[in-house]
Amino acid sequence: MITAGTVLSVGFLVAFLLAVSFLAFARWLSARGSLAPLTAWGMAIAGSAYSVAAGLPISMAIARADPLRAPSALLVLLPWAVGAGLFLHLRHRDKMLLSHALAASLLAAAPAAVLGVAGGTLGGTHRNLHQCYGNLKALAGATRDYLADRKTWPSQANWVNELLPLVGQRSAFRCPANPDGAYVYRRPKPGSSKDVPVFECVHPFLAKQVVVRGDLRAAIENLPPEPPPRAAHSPFSQTRH
Repeated sequence: MITAGTVLSVGFLVAFLLAVSFLAFARWLSARGSLAPLTAWGMAIAGSAYSVAAGLPISMAIARADPLRAPSALLVLLPWAVGAGLFLHLRHRDKMLLSHALAASLLAAAPAAVLGVAGGTLGGTHRNLHQCYGNLKALAGATRDYLADRKTWPSQANWVNELLPLVGQRSAFRCPANPDGAYVYRRPKPGSSKDVPVFECVHPFLAKQVVVRGDLRAAIENLPPEPPPRAAHSPFSQTRH
């Protein structure tokens, strides 16, 4: 499963490799007399600013719906690569090929674009997480008021309609990361522990979950580790005496 830690690790590695590639390519062009070092640094600074300004908000918006589709925000590099590449080629037409200009402009902006998309992905998913926390906190408060008035928990089958007048908006019953599915509600049994989850929502990309337990307090928790798979029992694995 792809998680936020994987995205960060891969993002930093890819950005580092792209930065090294740009420096090597710029040095090669400089040795050929096609690109001055100051021009290369200017391209890197301008390309990085463009990539972060364009890629960060776009990837954040995409990640709120599906973090695995956030890398598509890297397409913002194409207008920069074409525009900057053509400008560089026209300015140094007698020294630089168009293909070299396009490659240099693309490599100049790519490292920051990768980091911007990685940051936008994390930002979008964390925004979903905290909005989810706010929703479940509102549901916990509504459930507390329902208990005070009815002296019983909302029913398992009709809990949404029972809490809706106390919450006021239907959007609070759905996680922003999964707008097509309602929150999980488990009606506590009489005498059950206060630690038993009542409302629950899992965010696997962040390895987090938002939980409202029997004390009706919302909390963001780390996902518990998955138990190791049990070895299949075979009669042939028994020791013979």
